[in-house]
Amino acid sequence: MLKNRFIELSDVTKVYHQGNIPVVALDHLNLEVSKGEFVAITGKSGCGKSTLINIIGGLDIPHQGQVIVDQEDLTQMDDERLTLYRRKRVGIIFQFFNLLPILSVEENIALPHWLMGNSKPPEVRIDRLLRQMDLHGRRHHKPYELSGGEMQRVAICRALVNDPDLILADEPTGNLDTASGRQVLEILKRFREKEGKTILLVTHSQEGAAIADRILRMRDGRILLE
Repeated sequence: MLKNRFIELSDVTKVYHQGNIPVVALDHLNLEVSKGEFVAITGKSGCGKSTLINIIGGLDIPHQGQVIVDQEDLTQMDDERLTLYRRKRVGIIFQFFNLLPILSVEENIALPHWLMGNSKPPEVRIDRLLRQMDLHGRRHHKPYELSGGEMQRVAICRALVNDPDLILADEPTGNLDTASGRQVLEILKRFREKEGKTILLVTHSQEGAAIADRILRMRDGRILLE
């Protein structure tokens, strides 16, 4: 039993179908994560890591089980509450940057804030994030003018702009060179240490997993015993 439990998954099962063939992505999975903890999730492709992240992030729902984040059960939320949860409580960083090419760096970062119905971007927050990510001189650039590492840092800023409690990072270094990947990992570590964020990192990288407080291995939709 963990102290300050922030995430609790109980008996979570998710099944997809490939044609008529059922594929079990998560198989009666149980997980507990403390508030402010940095957890790395590793395992072979297809073991259920991304499905787990999507369910905790409110992007998907399980067929069975409870998904409790900060004492709220996501499986009992309607679409409106889930949308609000995704936009305000969670910051998700993907392997692919998913930046809008017609928007500037600053506008891409402000996008989640606009989706919350706020017409004025949080300029102080954006400015601080840009400086922390060494992107201040790029704020008016378009994505095509940036390197891969810079684009991923913009994506991290976008995930953090609404000051979420929880950061979910799904292979955030997968498309980056070694130096850029290391920089992204150090950024995540810094936000955990300085702002107390709870972070779940999916990674194939041993270096990435090594910076976490705890490493979990998945296989066949389950978390192996630690």
